[in-house]
Parts: sequence; structure tokens; C-alpha cells
Amino acid sequence: MLRLDKLDMSEGLGTEETTEGSAYKLGLNVFQDAIRPNTFGVLFEIDLAHHREFRIQLHYLAWFESQQTISKEDVESPFSRINAPAIAFPYLRSFVSLLTLNSGFRPAILPTFNFVKMYKEFSAVNSK
Repeated sequence: MLRLDKLDMSEGLGTEETTEGSAYKLGLNVFQDAIRPNTFGVLFEIDLAHHREFRIQLHYLAWFESQQTISKEDVESPFSRINAPAIAFPYLRSFVSLLTLNSGFRPAILPTFNFVKMYKEFSAVNSK
């Protein structure tokens, strides 16, 4: 299940570096559901400035359910930190493009993202 959790869209609040294009930051949090032991969530946090036309800040949440209980080790596994975000990210990209297009702006198309690299950085930080 995918769900928009937070959306803030403001016109004309891009930064100097977004005059000719887009700049965005992507945050990612993978966590166990406190109520449903067989479910984990992937929370994307996006901050996007697009051609000095607008700025979007949003939280986009994807839930993944298993037939078995999900442990802390499962949440920190490559599937949960690489595959699950890679499965959900195209829906987020599509949502952002359609939202901006339907709002009357040039559509913002998020670039593809390397979740393997992010996982390696996560693993390096957490192994210390």
C-alpha cells in the first residue's frame, strides 16, 4: 500500500542553483510497524526545488506485508533497504510528475536513484 503522508507545495521558492533545472534531496527510512508484526514501512522524504518555479516537500510511505513476522534483521536486510525502495520509488516518481503537471507547472521528473549505494553507506555507518 502506498500513501502520501505529507505534502507542502509552494510556488516560486527555488534556490539559485535551480534556475536552469531541479535540485532535490531524498531521505529514506525503513522501519517496522509497531502494531502489525508482519509489516514494515519505507518512508521517502523529498525536498524538490524545480526551475525556481516551485518547491515541494513531501513524505511518501510504502507499506510491505509478509506472511511471517518481520524482525529487526529483516528490516536491515538488503531486501528491505534496496529492493523495497526500488519497488516503491517509481510510484513516487509518477506521483510527483503528475502532481506538478496537473498543477500547471512544467512536470518535475525525479531521476532514478541508486539504492544499492545508499544501502552500502547505511551498512558502513551501522557497522561501526
